[in-house]
Amino acid sequence: MPIIQRGIKSDGVSRTFAAALAAGYTKIKSAEVDADLDPLYALVNGLLGVDNLAANSVGTSQLIAQAVTAAKIANGTITTAQLNAAAGILGSQLAANTLSTDRFQTNAGVPGFFFGASNSVAALTNTETVLLEGVSGNRTGTVIVGAWLSGQFLTSALGSSGISAIVQLREGGTVGVADGTVRATDTATQLDTTINNVPYSLLALWAANASTANAHFKLTVQRTPAGPVNIEAYRSTIRLFGLQFA
Repeated sequence: MPIIQRGIKSDGVSRTFAAALAAGYTKIKSAEVDADLDPLYALVNGLLGVDNLAANSVGTSQLIAQAVTAAKIANGTITTAQLNAAAGILGSQLAANTLSTDRFQTNAGVPGFFFGASNSVAALTNTETVLLEGVSGNRTGTVIVGAWLSGQFLTSALGSSGISAIVQLREGGTVGVADGTVRATDTATQLDTTINNVPYSLLALWAANASTANAHFKLTVQRTPAGPVNIEAYRSTIRLFGLQFA
């Protein structure tokens, strides 16, 4: 904030009314008062900047609801150091559709990586098969890795022994091969084979610790037992993803 000087008083020299009075000028003129106050109004009205705000002084009570838009936030500038731990930012202070991932620094508590997705429909086989895989890169914080599979059981034959769909999350191994360490597994089984088109949804989650090494993750699927050809487990939606927390 600049140094603001008071206006010259009627004696042509003094900047305070006390000094002007001592010089024999006993009347205060309205123009002199305006000259003292107008610079303050001009400085304060709409012109406060970051220099005038003390650290951690802006809380939710100082923000108009939905006043902060994406245009006011530089890319990659929001970290925990910019947030008042006690006040923070409430949803009511953010305009709709304001925050996207480019407004956050890497590892600031937002999704860290997304390996891929597929919505194709295909039958599962009795052989474990890799459907999606990818490398996570450097993990600077805890990472939740997830493998999600949804589909349906198509069973039209009576007297069969039921069928299961299995999704596994693996780490390491050879690219394209269903090997490596099994980190999580989820299974869905249909025992009543008189009901057709039964949907299922599987989710295998694993919490990985921080690591400077790249990690190769795979989503694999299979059905068991093999069964007759008219008993199938189909898959339609597949997701392999990771959420990284600073």
